Amino acid sequence: MCIRDRARAESPETARVRKELHTYYEGEKSGSLQFALPGLVSLGVGTALLATDSSDLARGAAVPVLAFGAIELGAGLVLFLRTDALLARLDGELTRGPLAWKAAETDHLRRVRDQFAALMWTEIAVAGIGAGMAAGGAYAKAPTVQGIGIGLAVESSVLFILDSIAAERAKPYLASLESFRVGRAGESGWGVSYGARF
Repeated sequence: MCIRDRARAESPETARVRKELHTYYEGEKSGSLQFALPGLVSLGVGTALLATDSSDLARGAAVPVLAFGAIELGAGLVLFLRTDALLARLDGELTRGPLAWKAAETDHLRRVRDQFAALMWTEIAVAGIGAGMAAGGAYAKAPTVQGIGIGLAVESSVLFILDSIAAERAKPYLASLESFRVGRAGESGWGVSYGARF
């Protein structure tokens, strides 16, 4: 079915949610740069710390900076490479069975919301631990511990900001899914839903 025929056949509710689907996943693909670029910066900074500064403080800081940089870059690459295929699959599933699609995609976005909440609390905890290690290392004159703590605190804070942005991007899409009233093709979808048997 061509795009024009599909638009003519589906309900306004389905068309609205399809638009939200594309907005969210296209935003996810664009957002891949929000992870990949900080990741590249962190990898560059960590490499520079190891290559140009021989102090224990710099070497200690380089370890978490490099580790988090790899995580951020990897997350960005995964988002960029998988999103087009995922969007195409979801688009087709919405066309074939809106009721089943709504249930599956709403469940998926709720899990995403919960995962982001868990990640962000973890990042807050790691940043706190890092700050404690930095202070403790400075007090105990243990520069390697101090450096690791600084790296953990800074990188966890950066990742917290990135995940906060991604979590906020998911909220309107989840709200749109939860309010989606599945109707038969050609109907307005205002408060009438139909079971899978129709």
